[in-house]
Parts: sequence; structure tokens; C-alpha cells
Amino acid sequence: MSPVTEAVRLCGHLPLAITLLAARLSHHPAWEIASFTAEFATAQDRLSELEAGNRAVAAAFDLSYNALPAHLQHFFRRLGLHPGPDIDPYATAALTDTPLARARRHLDTLYTDHLIEEPAPRRYRLHDLLRQYAHALTAHDPEEARTQATQRLVTYYTHTTQTADQHLNTTPRHHMRTTTAPSSAPKLATREDALAWIRTECHNLFAFAHHTQPTYLIALADAMATYLRAQGPWDQAATLHQAAATTAHNTNDRLGEAHALQDLGIVRRMTGEYAEAAKLSEQALDLYRTLGHRLDEANTLQDLGRVRRTTGEYAEAAKLSEQALDLYRALGDRLGEAHALKELGRVRWTPGEYAKATELVEQALNLYRTLGDGLGEAKTLQDLGIVRRMTGEYTEATELGEQALDLYRTLGHRPGEANTLQDLAIVRRMTGEYTEATELGEQALDLYRTLGDRLGEANTLKALGRVRRMTGKYTEATELGEQALNLYRTLGHRPGEANTLQALGCVRRMTGEYAKAIELGEEARNLYRTLGHRPGEAHTLLDLSVLRSQMGNVTDGMELAAQSLDLFRGIGDVQGEAKALKIAGDLQADSGQPQQALASYEEALLLARQVRSPLGEAHALEGAARCQARTDAQAAIISLREAVAIYQRIGAAETPTATEYLARLEAEQA
Repeated sequence: MSPVTEAVRLCGHLPLAITLLAARLSHHPAWEIASFTAEFATAQDRLSELEAGNRAVAAAFDLSYNALPAHLQHFFRRLGLHPGPDIDPYATAALTDTPLARARRHLDTLYTDHLIEEPAPRRYRLHDLLRQYAHALTAHDPEEARTQATQRLVTYYTHTTQTADQHLNTTPRHHMRTTTAPSSAPKLATREDALAWIRTECHNLFAFAHHTQPTYLIALADAMATYLRAQGPWDQAATLHQAAATTAHNTNDRLGEAHALQDLGIVRRMTGEYAEAAKLSEQALDLYRTLGHRLDEANTLQDLGRVRRTTGEYAEAAKLSEQALDLYRALGDRLGEAHALKELGRVRWTPGEYAKATELVEQALNLYRTLGDGLGEAKTLQDLGIVRRMTGEYTEATELGEQALDLYRTLGHRPGEANTLQDLAIVRRMTGEYTEATELGEQALDLYRTLGDRLGEANTLKALGRVRRMTGKYTEATELGEQALNLYRTLGHRPGEANTLQALGCVRRMTGEYAKAIELGEEARNLYRTLGHRPGEAHTLLDLSVLRSQMGNVTDGMELAAQSLDLFRGIGDVQGEAKALKIAGDLQADSGQPQQALASYEEALLLARQVRSPLGEAHALEGAARCQARTDAQAAIISLREAVAIYQRIGAAETPTATEYLARLEAEQA
């Protein structure tokens, strides 16, 4: 924007203000327009900057204001008390203590007289100069009248936000005391109505939260908590909840303090501050137990369990979720029971207990559907999709993920949308659709960064790095992996750290840096074992088996591959089993056991086709071709042609090597 355009904007496009500003500039020819505009933009009192005797802008405003009848003058002054960026007729009715229809008429009159703007239908605002003018006029009104007007307005905002929260909040808990209903309020009959209203008013709610009495600050922060978790920005949410917690503590409002601490703990977990999140949840838990609020106690046990699961403390996470489940059932709270079952399912799948995880999550899904909880249903569909992906059922994983994504978007739940985009990106990567995987991952990354979700950002950077590695872009893969690793370590997220160490080890192996690859792999393996994370341990054993063989120790490599295969079979990971069989085949072929190798490749091929893994299928076909080439060149060529076609279709890094080998075989048979 040019300095002239900016100056005109700061004058509110008011002809008199623009004329006066131009006159000041012409009177000082040495002044630069850019410097003067910057100074004008930061002026505390722009009206004084435009004074020019009887032609002052303030004087012009006086003429317009004095032309209004007394009741409209009073109405205009009240608008100067509003701290937010804009206002609608409902809030205006509360602020001015007038019926809704009359408030609308008065707003239309002020708009016609160019004293207010209408940037969107039925949204009104004062230009900065007029806002400053109106605010100065309010100083002449009695303090009690100003206080009553502001109190009516904040009561309206708090009550309507609490009404909206009833549609948005699916976590059962004892809510803060409700405020008095205003004389006029928008009808929020559905979740969509509630979401649209609070999204539109969010800037005004933040403005009032920082300009109101302690009771209203605490209640407003409580009512905004669910929306802010779903929509962000989380840094502003944390500031709001911290202010509410401090205010509640200072006013001896122990229930308000417990709610604010719990909400703040959830936001800290979402931004990856796990130690602080655990501390806050424990403080809230102690308060709820002291107050005898058993439902809130159950909710906080759940929150604390999520922190423990995220940091890899699975036994403690399971214990906390089971305590919450028992409490919900004792209270007859079926929605809370569904939440606890879903969380227990997540605790079970992480160390590889897929059958138990599926059973728990399906119980939760049935409960959510019975209760008509769309958000719970979306989260549970997403969880089931993850379990299906982990067991290699990619078609089902995609279907479930897409159902969840549609629900999240309908509900306006942005964290869920980002998480599901990331889940679908992983499925695309595992089925060799690398372009689609990258597109979905980048969409998720943008959403995570908008929300301030550092864990989501780390997960997506790691996943995008794997796509780069699988398409042979090793430098980019390393850069993305190291960014993710730094984030995980900053967050204290040990499962993510282990997973990224393993991924970086694979890149080092592919670039021939075997010693560094071994170091990274062993570090990842030790972390997985400490966490009790069996799928991660199995994959790392497999990576180490390849490394040992490439370094000349085939016997150790085969032993590690066998251990990995046993682990994959024990946890029901079909995709992992197929990968382990393929690598076992490679090692058997290298050690002069072609028949055993061919059998391993054929078994791996069947499993890869079963789980729709084109890369796994191509790997098994290429391995089989290398064995067949010794005794049946034509069979080898058929297998290799199929593998090359798959590599080319998915843009795999193995394409050039496989293509060259195929050309050599065909030339030998020509």
C-alpha cells in the first residue's frame, strides 16, 4: 500500500480529514509523505493531528453530532464504549438498553448520516477517528451509567457464548454459573448456528475478556474453551485461560480456578508443553477432588492420561483412563464412558495391541452414534482408520479416514481436519501414491501451523521426509527429518523422537553412511524398548538387519530379521510382516539360499497384494526375479516387468535400477 493510500485510509476516506491532512503536508514541504503517514498511524490522538481552527475534524464531527436528536446522541455515545472492532444489532440493543427493532433503526440512521460504517451486512463499526471522538464524549456521562451499559453488554456476550458452547462442547462437566439472559439474543438452534456466531464474534469476545470484571472473565474464558481448542489460535487461548486462572485464584473462586487450570492444561498439551500440561491437570484434579466434583475429576483423569500417552508412558496412561472409565460408569455418564473407551483404544494400539484397540474403539463408536455425538463419531472413525492402516488394510483405512474428514469439515473442527489429512497422507504414501501423499501432508502442515500445533507440525514434517526418502530425495528427507527431530526433542515427545531417529537412520543407510545409520537405529531401538512400543521396535530391528548385512554380517542380519518377523506376526501387522519376509528373502538370496529366498518373496508378494501395498508388491516381485534369473530367465523377465511398471506408476526411487536390470536380462535373452 502506498503512503498516500494509507494516509487516505487513516482518514477514514472522510473528505474533510483528507483536506486537512493535505494542508498540513503542503505547509511543511520538507516533510516526507511516508514518514508523516507512519507518524500519523501511531498517533495517540489523531484528531489533534488534524486541528486547523474552525476547520478541525473534531469541529466537523461536532456539527454532525449536534444535528442528531438527543436520543441518537445518547445512542452514538454508547457505541464509543464498545472495545471490539465491530458490533451487531443484538449487542447494540444490550449496550444501549433499547429494543432490538429500535436499535436496528438507530444504526441505520447513523449509517445514513455517515457516522458509522457497515463493512458486512448488519455489522457496524466506527472509523478510528469517530471511535476516538465518541469515546471522548462518553466521559461527560455519569460513571454509573457507563458501567451499567458495559455490564449489560458483557452479560449479553457471556450468556450468548454459553449458549453457543452448549452446542459445541461434547465433554460433560459442571459448567460455570450461567449469566442472566439478555432481552434480545440471536437464535442459536444448531451447532452450525453456534459455530458461525462465535466465529464472527471471537475478536469482540477477546476484547471484552480483557476489559471486564473477574466473574465475567472467568465465565467467558470457560465458555470459549471448546471453540478455541477446535479453532485456535492456541497462544491466545492459553493467555485467556491463564488470566482466568489467576483471577479465579485471587478471588477465591476454586471451581473457576479448577476449570481454568484444566482448560489451560489441555491447551498446553496441544501445543506440546507436556510437563506443564501434566502439572496443570494435577492441580485441577486436586481441586476437583477437594470440591467433590466427581464428573470433573473423571474428565481431568482423561486429560492427564492423554498427556502420559503422548509422552510414551502407556502403562500410566492406561491406568488413568481406566480410572476415568470406572468413574463415568459409576456416574451413569455414557458420553464420558465413550470418551474413555476411545482413549483406551488409543493407548492399546500404540504398543501394537490392534485387536483390543479395535474392540474398544468400536464400543466407543456405537455409543457416540447412539448418543448422536458427531464429533465423537468423527474422532472414532479416524481412530479406526489408523488401526486399519497399521494392520495394512489400506482400502478400509482410506474409507474411514474420508468419512472422518467429511464429518470434521461439517463440524468446523480444524484440528481433526488436520489430523485426518495427515492420516490419509500416510495411507497414500504406504500405497505408493507419493504426489497425493505430499499434497495432503502439505495441507495438514499449513493447518497445524495456523493452529500453533507443534506436535502436528513435527508429525507432518517427519511424514513428508519419508515421502522424500522413498522418491530418492535424500537431502530433502534429511532436512525435514532433522526439523521434526528438533521439534520432538523440544516437546519431550519420545515416541516421535524414536520414530524420527529410525527414519533418519534409513536415509543414512541409503546414502551409504552405515556407521551413522547403525548409531541412529540403535538409539531408536533402545527408545522403543523403553517405551514398550513393539511396532517401532520391530521396524527398527528390520532396518538394523539390512544394515548388518550390508556391512558384511549376514548371519546377524538374518537373526534380526527373524526377530522382527516374530514381532510383526505377534501384533498382527500384516504390512510389517510382508516387509520382513521380503528382507528375509534378500538375506537368504545373498547367503546362497535361492529356494528359501524365493519362498519368502512369494509369501511377501501375497501379503503385499492383500494389503494393497504397491511398493511392497514391487519389492517382492523384483526380489523373486533376481532368484528366478538363475534358473528361469523368462519368468524373471515377467516378474521384473511387472515390478518396473509398478515402480514407474508410483514414481519410486528404485525405478532406474530395476529398469536397467530388466534391460540387461532382456538383452541376454535376445
